[in-house]
Amino acid sequence: MKNKTAYAIFPDKSLIVECYCGEFSIEELIEAKNNIACDENYSADFNVLHDIRDSKFLFRFNEIDKYVDFLFKDRKYMGERKSFVLTTSPYQVIIGLGFDMKKRNLPINVKVASTIETAVQFFELPQSDNDFIESWIEKNR
Repeated sequence: MKNKTAYAIFPDKSLIVECYCGEFSIEELIEAKNNIACDENYSADFNVLHDIRDSKFLFRFNEIDKYVDFLFKDRKYMGERKSFVLTTSPYQVIIGLGFDMKKRNLPINVKVASTIETAVQFFELPQSDNDFIESWIEKNR
């Protein structure tokens, strides 16, 4: 499976939607985050929906520290936000919860679940955004 990443920034919703499809190392996740942060509409204070349902991670639980260290090294990643990890497998849940456990003092509120409806509620967006977000994800993953 070839790796594919896609993202969209919706400033009017203070939301970033990220999709990951394929097999990813921790270094590839860091590279993807770097690419997103280069977007002129990027804000570290925007909430983030990480759709990892079609991905497999090629790293162990203890390697999550590399990602957290990366976020701490640059102030452009230090916003106060909510981060929602959209999952389908137990291992994906472990990765999402692992980040929550290892984030140290990052001002990020993390939730892991399996539905977009739960993400919309978590972000306190209007229920009508369910279809909008679902449609964008289906077109881009």
